[in-house]
Amino acid sequence: MAATRSSVARRWRIAGWVLLALGWVAAACVYATAPDGPAGSASYSVVGGETFADPGGATGWQAQQIERVGGQGTLLIARFDDWLGTLWHGRRLALTLGVAALLAALACRFVASLVDDTDLR
Repeated sequence: MAATRSSVARRWRIAGWVLLALGWVAAACVYATAPDGPAGSASYSVVGGETFADPGGATGWQAQQIERVGGQGTLLIARFDDWLGTLWHGRRLALTLGVAALLAALACRFVASLVDDTDLR
């Protein structure tokens, strides 16, 4: 029975290494092919004859309206949602993939340690 447990634990460890390698290769490919800046999400304002790119997310007026209607908590949730949306585009997607691959590999390692420690008598 012990040989079966160690073989299952070994498979979990191998799965962790495979997930880590594939995730980091995918992250490297995304990083190499992604554009440097935000992908067409910037809006522009003209002030005094000069054009400025507005950053993504709510402007000051929009943030004021969100806070007025829903309160400070709603404004914080809206800002968190804007930040979360940036993780799925461009080079930040590569970072997200790399971190997700690392977490998946660590989870596989944890499951392997649980299988090793299990006493099946």
